[in-house]
Amino acid sequence: MDDAKTMFEIYRDPHNPDRVDVVYFTELEEHERDRVLARIASATSIFRGFLKDAVKDEAKACIAALLADPQAGDLDPDAVAERLRPYLA
Repeated sequence: MDDAKTMFEIYRDPHNPDRVDVVYFTELEEHERDRVLARIASATSIFRGFLKDAVKDEAKACIAALLADPQAGDLDPDAVAERLRPYLA
């Protein structure tokens, strides 16, 4: 069984509340960690969790589609969880 997973968070940008973004923590390069973590610390979390690495590409496509929606600023955590359920570890 493959237990590899990727930690991620969907968050509201602290400088532009209409913008929603995602960070994949376990994919961050060492040189960008501090900057990204500082930005996330002042952001509003919408959803966080772990993606199964076996379906990570499909999960990322699903997340990209969620964020591309014009209503992304109004994302509901329960709706996000439902959409991502097949990909969550």
